[in-house]
Amino acid sequence: MSTKPVNLILIGPQGAGKGTQAEKLIQRYHFYSLETGRLFRQLAQQPTELGQKIKQRIDHGMLVELDIFRQAVQSELDKIPAEQGIIFDGLPRSLEQADMLDQLLPQYSRQIDGVIYLKLDRQTSIERLSQRRICPKCGKVYSLALQPDLTTCQCGGQLVQRHDDTPQAIAKRLEVFEQQTLPLLKHYADKVITVDASASIEQVFEQVCQAVDQIIAKQNND
Repeated sequence: MSTKPVNLILIGPQGAGKGTQAEKLIQRYHFYSLETGRLFRQLAQQPTELGQKIKQRIDHGMLVELDIFRQAVQSELDKIPAEQGIIFDGLPRSLEQADMLDQLLPQYSRQIDGVIYLKLDRQTSIERLSQRRICPKCGKVYSLALQPDLTTCQCGGQLVQRHDDTPQAIAKRLEVFEQQTLPLLKHYADKVITVDASASIEQVFEQVCQAVDQIIAKQNND
């Protein structure tokens, strides 16, 4: 691992395996995972002003406002050791959020060093998400394609299908990804490495590790 903290963004459509690859990268490179979905769930359970604002918006199915979003991300960045690299999973999702991150990171003597784009075609994304199950207790995600008879999480929670993991809902989410998130590839153009996410988890991870090693080597040579 580099002696300098390396900060990466994972970008990819729903079903590309961002969470899975992030977990494997944490194990190999000891990154800190800043995943906004999990962060919001954790903050919403806390009796703080920020937590209650997030809970209220989540309970009403509303998007978290940019100012609240910034506060939530900043509260997490405050906890991360200066020498530890970060994987941003699910952040940013729009150019507006990218601008916010570009303004926020220098306060922590950080910058985005690389962007790994997990490229996946629309049909494969829909097929994968239709077979996805999630544990409402701990948030862990499973695939019925890999474990077709699985009904219970390791923590004991009963697996369920997300209400937005139906083909129609997935198609709408993919449209949002294409309209709002894909433009980030141009925003970070000189830092993007594209990985074919249609392969197996291990094959994708091999490509991702090659990309990370390339980003680390470049940063150390700068």
